[in-house]
Amino acid sequence: MNNILEYSAICTKIKALEAKLLNKETYAKLIKSQSVKEALMFINENTSYHNVFKNMDIENLHRPEVERILTLAKYEDYSKLYKFASQKQRQFLKIYMFYYEAYTLKMILRYCVNGRIAQITSKDAYIYETVDFFNKYSDVNFKALLDMAYTIIGPHSEQSKLRQYLDKFINILQGTVYYAPLYKIFNSESSMEESVVSSYGLCIDIVCFKSIWKIIKKNFKSKELSDLKACIGSSIDLANIDWIYRSKRYYNMNEVEIYSILIPIQNKLSKQEIKNFINTKDIDDFRNVFLRCYYGLKYPKLSAKFIQSDINFETLSRRITSLIFSSCARKSPYSVSSINNYLYRKELEISNIIRIIESIKYELPKEEILKNR
Repeated sequence: MNNILEYSAICTKIKALEAKLLNKETYAKLIKSQSVKEALMFINENTSYHNVFKNMDIENLHRPEVERILTLAKYEDYSKLYKFASQKQRQFLKIYMFYYEAYTLKMILRYCVNGRIAQITSKDAYIYETVDFFNKYSDVNFKALLDMAYTIIGPHSEQSKLRQYLDKFINILQGTVYYAPLYKIFNSESSMEESVVSSYGLCIDIVCFKSIWKIIKKNFKSKELSDLKACIGSSIDLANIDWIYRSKRYYNMNEVEIYSILIPIQNKLSKQEIKNFINTKDIDDFRNVFLRCYYGLKYPKLSAKFIQSDINFETLSRRITSLIFSSCARKSPYSVSSINNYLYRKELEISNIIRIIESIKYELPKEEILKNR
């Protein structure tokens, strides 16, 4: 009864927001679009995203711009939920703030390295609204990071300027959880090669997940704690498996290198299972190891599709995560699980839209788009 009273306001808001999420019918119509322009026009005219596309020249939008614009809708929903949230519920919302911070920090670094920082520091609505959002909810001064990036680097990315920027970038992060780990890397590296820069992104990811895990263990108890561990813990487990998969298949990394990129948290995976994944010889061996781990045994039908190459691991991971999040929300409707499930679904919806637009752009068969959604 106490939970119903505590969560009634925010759960009512969540139900209103859930009603605006894309359904199967809307996805099916979107996938039938013959061009990116047609897809964007459909989204603008037939979904809740019309507000974020207002005053935009849809015909000349590119993929990165579309992703950033859709992200504003995610931030808008976060703000709406925050207004209805109690102090305890706001503690939970900090989890998603860490996700948003990590994503944006990595985006800024990536654009600096690629010499495209001007694309995200131009005086457009996206930048103003994004900075305003983080000013309200984040400890990170993103306005200072962006302003300094354009001042120092401009449209180019010379090594000396990048290192100068990174030094100031890290100093601006003083007082946040990101400062000490990033400063340690900066002091140990002298170059700004792509491989070195990727270590900063990895560091941000690890700080993000460790901070989230700390929030969960500190602020929640009993059923809410077990549900959050199931949801966030499964996300971490599957992210680690995915990183192992990619490191072996695409980068030929050795055992020591693979261990260095993993999130140092295990939920349902044992250390031995992690080792088994790392020691796999090929993709077939990897699939068989997955079939024997907790997630393979818990979700045999989905795992069988992965084993038979009907779906890739990214799709498998996404579907398992969706099942876990929705199950927790269904069993505990008046709890943080409902907030967690909605924000995850919103994130997934934006990811689906971007993936569909990419598939249309590269003229992939419609069945391939549906299979990996």
